[in-house]
Amino acid sequence: MWRYTGPELDPGFPRKSKELGLPRRPHCVFFYGPLGHMVLFKGSRYFVLNLKTLHQEAYYPRRLTDWTGLPQGTNGALTRPDGRLYLFKYQRFWRFDPMKVRVTREGQWAKDLSWTGCSKIPQNNNIL
Repeated sequence: MWRYTGPELDPGFPRKSKELGLPRRPHCVFFYGPLGHMVLFKGSRYFVLNLKTLHQEAYYPRRLTDWTGLPQGTNGALTRPDGRLYLFKYQRFWRFDPMKVRVTREGQWAKDLSWTGCSKIPQNNNIL
């Protein structure tokens, strides 16, 4: 884990995941506003890291089934200004609504999410 203040690496960083009680090589990591902490997905579990103490929160890890409708193996996340969380795996996306605590939409990001700027991707691999 690396932590920066502006362009400078904070003292004592980088740190190993196991020092923080977290799994090695998580599949997805993001800041989750409703908890005010970092969330890490790894396999069928998720972990919550308190950013002030840099310790895993009590009662974690928990089963990913808490995130209704979200599959295992998401490998990217993006929080939008409206508070919704978008999670990605290959060409697919899942929109997670933190207020409803469930997935409210899913699809292919290149086709369904014009704000990504990727809506004009060729439909075949003959790019050259």
